[in-house]
Amino acid sequence: MKKLIILLVFLVLGGCATQEKYAQMLSNYRGLNEEELISRMGPPDSFYELNQQTKYLTYKRERSYYNPPSATTHFWGNSAYTDFYGGYEQKMWCNTTFTLKSGIVTDYRFEGNSCLAK
Repeated sequence: MKKLIILLVFLVLGGCATQEKYAQMLSNYRGLNEEELISRMGPPDSFYELNQQTKYLTYKRERSYYNPPSATTHFWGNSAYTDFYGGYEQKMWCNTTFTLKSGIVTDYRFEGNSCLAK
């Protein structure tokens, strides 16, 4: 029962976060200069300068968590045995790249299974 309640809480809270809202949040960064972007997002994890006018700043977010296995116990007369199944590590990641032209954010793109915002 406790697991069911926890699962429902995560579904309700997780249901509010979407990629559409993440894209909408990122659209607010258009027009910022590089200094303003870095003050909001922090230093980028990597960058690439295409030429003197065009630069790409990439932010990487990664985390993982472990989903423990489930167990089922069966009783046969005076004996009991337990089966364990499942259990895996879930990796969550999001890479967001901003395009800057002449020092101003003009575009963005993102990929990953954890590019979500509320």
